[in-house]
Amino acid sequence: MTADVAASLARYGPRRFYVLNTSASASRVLAVAARALALQGILLAYTDISTELERAAAPVRQQEGGAHADEIETSMMLYIDPGSVDMRRAVKEFSPSTTGSLVLTRRRGARGTLSESGVWGDPTLATPNKGRVVVEALVSAILGDIERLRRATPPTPSSASPTAPSLAVAVTPPQPPAGPRGCTAGDERVIRALADAFTLHWSNADAENLSLMWSREGDIIHPDGFIERGREVIRANRTALFARPEYRGSKHPLTIGAIRCLNAEIAVADGRWELRGLSDEKGKALPNFEGQFTIVVKRGPEGWLIEAYRYTQKPAAAPMPTVLKRPGFPGGE
Repeated sequence: MTADVAASLARYGPRRFYVLNTSASASRVLAVAARALALQGILLAYTDISTELERAAAPVRQQEGGAHADEIETSMMLYIDPGSVDMRRAVKEFSPSTTGSLVLTRRRGARGTLSESGVWGDPTLATPNKGRVVVEALVSAILGDIERLRRATPPTPSSASPTAPSLAVAVTPPQPPAGPRGCTAGDERVIRALADAFTLHWSNADAENLSLMWSREGDIIHPDGFIERGREVIRANRTALFARPEYRGSKHPLTIGAIRCLNAEIAVADGRWELRGLSDEKGKALPNFEGQFTIVVKRGPEGWLIEAYRYTQKPAAAPMPTVLKRPGFPGGE
């Protein structure tokens, strides 16, 4: 429907359109609509609201997980329309998913994520100031995308006849013209947001979504030389790691600094990592750990994914806890 509306209006002259996207679930179908319109010489843009929301919320978020009527969404409403929010009804509810997706259910034992209140997260932590930070950042991102669209050149129509796009194909939305380094400011923003996504998935002990940040053959090389190769290996190893009491409640924030785009499809990013909240085998709290990392990311059908992750660790006052008796893990033998 979006593609039909834009194509119809384009007959009267306009060739640049912006869709105000307020739902993460809409991004995939908007990408398909953008591809179909590009074949007709029409530029359709929208804001990747999921990426921008995560980027805006990361500095103020305190909850260990959430995505529905949670700390962030409630804070946004406290800023936008405080009269519609009754904080007396705010409750913390955060149950693990049995399906890997956020399908809420009130029935215990049913397929999905249990939520008797309709909450998935901790809205008791919500404040108007947090909402102001998030909402104003989202508005700024949206206005920036609109301004880039205003200056962008619509694509050249394709000689091929556009056909109905298949929703089974994930595509990248049209980007503004690339700079001399090969990728756009939007690309760099998405790459930088990978650090925020990693931080969130680790905090949520979400091995599945964390592993999906890597390509199918992506790898991690540890300082001891051990290589974890492939998305499934990374997922299985993080699942085992998160199950250990030494890592329960730990935080692993990443911060990306410099980004160098080798071309439009490959980039290298450098940054620093921290690991907080670890304990030893006796439950004694350990000091924080930190170091530097480098990632190589590649754009593909699934978006920007990590192909290679390398890191170094600064000398620490205490060793990391022994988790698995194998190379590649902190304290492994």
